[in-house]
Amino acid sequence: MIMFDVSWVIISIFMIQHAVCKEFPKGHLQYLGEHQAANGDITTITADQITSLEFYNNYVAKNKPLLIKQVLQRSTPVLKWTDQYLKEKFGKLRVNVDNNKQENRLIPSSEMEFQQFLSIYLESKTHYMISTMNMEMQKEFPLPTVINCDGFVSRFQDFVMWFSGGNTRSKLHYDNVENMYCQISGTKHWFIVDPADAEGHIVIDHPEGAFSGVNVTSVDMLKYPGMQGLQWWSANLTPGDCIYMPLNWWHQVTSPPSRNMAINIWWAPVLEEVVNFPCQRQHVGATLSDFNFVYGEWIRYNIGEFIKSHGSVVNYTVMHDNIVHEHTGVHVITKENFDLLDINGDGDVTIMELLSLPPDIVHKATNYAEIGALNTNGESVKYADDEPDDDVNYYQEL
Repeated sequence: MIMFDVSWVIISIFMIQHAVCKEFPKGHLQYLGEHQAANGDITTITADQITSLEFYNNYVAKNKPLLIKQVLQRSTPVLKWTDQYLKEKFGKLRVNVDNNKQENRLIPSSEMEFQQFLSIYLESKTHYMISTMNMEMQKEFPLPTVINCDGFVSRFQDFVMWFSGGNTRSKLHYDNVENMYCQISGTKHWFIVDPADAEGHIVIDHPEGAFSGVNVTSVDMLKYPGMQGLQWWSANLTPGDCIYMPLNWWHQVTSPPSRNMAINIWWAPVLEEVVNFPCQRQHVGATLSDFNFVYGEWIRYNIGEFIKSHGSVVNYTVMHDNIVHEHTGVHVITKENFDLLDINGDGDVTIMELLSLPPDIVHKATNYAEIGALNTNGESVKYADDEPDDDVNYYQEL
């Protein structure tokens, strides 16, 4: 009798599971990408096959991703940046470390000496170094040849080091800057979605961070039904490779459990009204330390897109009411700041006026707002921690 009851329970469970599997869409409660195979790998070339101007014309200007192999394979970071080398040469530097690989905005990051991080990160399940590269380290990092002309270097926004013991998964997200992401140690797999394919499929339920709350390790196809038909592309990075991830392309990044280091180079997008991209002068042999961050270019792009969305000309009231600091809600365009942009004093700001200004003046006109902190919809965004999303498990990596 007992055997019969146990057998019946087992048979019932099997029948229920079989019925559920038939009901649920493919990929339900599975890893992101299990719903269907990738369309293929993104375009892949080697660094010696393209110049910086060709890269701009054929990929950046056309908003197309590109995987570039063998960019840094002979560089000091790839060949020499072992833990021992880093500890001996840069150990006293202060670095920023997140205290949880699982994204949680309530847990603050902290600073520590680099040598302290190096002594704990491989065994740690929480420590993740996400830090702007120190100038001393920048001196050893060569400028990738595909972005070595004036048009790129005059728009740099940040150089960020991502360093962990691996086993990380990012959110499904997009960036509001151009991104060159270079792998130094370990490997990373990229899940990539064209913005045109994302429309109607990916829910932006976290506009404050430009990411989706979908759980990338267990996709709820019922909560996010648009994910069922989502087209995607893949890319795999190994040491020395760099991937160009264009503005507004969705991506999700996974690293296996082993030492993993990457550097991403952010630069401001170029307004389409810029006809001649300056790429005549090449900075051959330069390192990242040779260049400054020009925040005014990111501000210029965002204000430019705002002006175009309002008929290519805006007055003070429109700019004042709509352009705010995203985290404080402060209306950054005062009358004094507006006058900095209104070159001819006619009460309006046009795209051509904006393009003719030096980047430091454009930056000043927003009270020197930091990168990513400008909202052109008149909204300040509160990060809601009382409404957990479907994926609270993994840190967002660029």
